[in-house]
Amino acid sequence: MQRAVIDSLNITSQNIEGVIINIQDDYTIEVVKSKSVFNPKRWVKAFGVKLTRNITRACIIHTITGLEIPLKTFSSAKGRDCIEFAGLYSYNERSNYLMACYNDLKSYLQDGTISRIDIAIDFIGEIPKAVIKKILESRHIFRYKNTTYYKTAKEKRVNQKIDIKSYDKSKKENIKNDEKLMRLEFCFKGAYLKGYKLCDLDRLLPKLKKSIKRATNLTVEIERI
Repeated sequence: MQRAVIDSLNITSQNIEGVIINIQDDYTIEVVKSKSVFNPKRWVKAFGVKLTRNITRACIIHTITGLEIPLKTFSSAKGRDCIEFAGLYSYNERSNYLMACYNDLKSYLQDGTISRIDIAIDFIGEIPKAVIKKILESRHIFRYKNTTYYKTAKEKRVNQKIDIKSYDKSKKENIKNDEKLMRLEFCFKGAYLKGYKLCDLDRLLPKLKKSIKRATNLTVEIERI
């Protein structure tokens, strides 16, 4: 049995911004894009990526522990906000703070839709060759910078259901260790998730495990959060 963890979780729901504002002591909201505000450089500084045109409103949630968490409203989302908990399971202090933030907010988000969930599997040393061989039965390799992506024959830039990638986690986080730590990551997206809510998370996990098993032959146990 291989251990797996939930590394990222995006939740879409009505008025998340209003929920955050009402928890005044622990969180503040910085508006970066709205009808009257546009500060794209601030977004890039916080998250290292550009604002896309389909984002109609963008905010940065500030926590008392110094975290900056993205909150976005997409043009197709009909006024629903999307909060991103990215990096829930890393080997640093930020990950611990982010997990605490998620646990603090999750009771308010139970009826929110899971729009993305990333499952990470870490290996000391290299990812087993048999795992990679199984993945390559249905996908091909595309390398970009320090990450290896496993693409299907039909997809182009974006896969709407499942992305699979691997990278050296110890190098990415500058972990001082005698052996490198390789991460295999599955990103399950909206077309795959089909309306699962956060309150359905325990019911969703067996489905994710089956998809990982089908792609890799690995039997995994996903830790609950």
